[in-house]
Amino acid sequence: QQHPGSIGERVAQDGGMIAPAQYVREGLGRDGKPAALVDFEKVRHHVRHGASLVLNAIETLTPGVKRITEVLTQQFSGKISCNLYCSWSGRQAFDVHFDTHDVYAMQIAGDKVWRVYQRHFNSPVNHPAFKKLDPAFHREHKGPLLMEFTMRPGDLVYIPRGFYHEALAESAGTVHLSFSVIQAIGVDVLSLLFEHGILDEVFRQTLPLSSERGGAALDEYLMRLAGRMREMLRDPEFRARLEHFIRDFPYPIERIKLPDDAVK
Repeated sequence: QQHPGSIGERVAQDGGMIAPAQYVREGLGRDGKPAALVDFEKVRHHVRHGASLVLNAIETLTPGVKRITEVLTQQFSGKISCNLYCSWSGRQAFDVHFDTHDVYAMQIAGDKVWRVYQRHFNSPVNHPAFKKLDPAFHREHKGPLLMEFTMRPGDLVYIPRGFYHEALAESAGTVHLSFSVIQAIGVDVLSLLFEHGILDEVFRQTLPLSSERGGAALDEYLMRLAGRMREMLRDPEFRARLEHFIRDFPYPIERIKLPDDAVK
């Protein structure tokens, strides 16, 4: 359930990603050491042929974007990330798909047509069971069209996780911001229970063989585990740890104001 933690750039076209080798070259960085450098002439070439530009994790790029990130963090107590997408008329950057996080998309420049289809999975998460599905699966399971609309500068749309969608630039150049929201889920409770269970003798016992007493020994042990889990979930100490986890779940929003912070 993690977002990338650093700013990155991608180039996408016709539903797939263009390999970095097609727009990155080997060179020397400003420190004189070998580095991978963006070849902007190659980027221009791909853009002229309909590629889209993607900037990842730009939550602190501008004061406005940062403020929106702060508001979403406070509202949902979630991990918030923002990506910028720049696309060109008549070319689709990404094929129809669903996201494993909630999306708030804000149109900044140009017009873009969005199509939203039915939800195939309820509450999918960032796990290979949902992330490794191929494009053919998505095209087959996107279901009927629920709505189609055109986003213009200033428009905002909310797409809950799991709903299939796709977007196509309608004007010469379009830019939109996509704010993704990830909140704590039930699986996170299981993770906390695991840490709690390490200190519990019942959870550290060896599993009975499935053949022992015709399987009755394993059944009895599973019932003991279920009972201990029920007790843990009702334990005030565990509840306090869970509340602390939820409180600290969002990405920290760092703030520094120069020169004031340097002299205090």
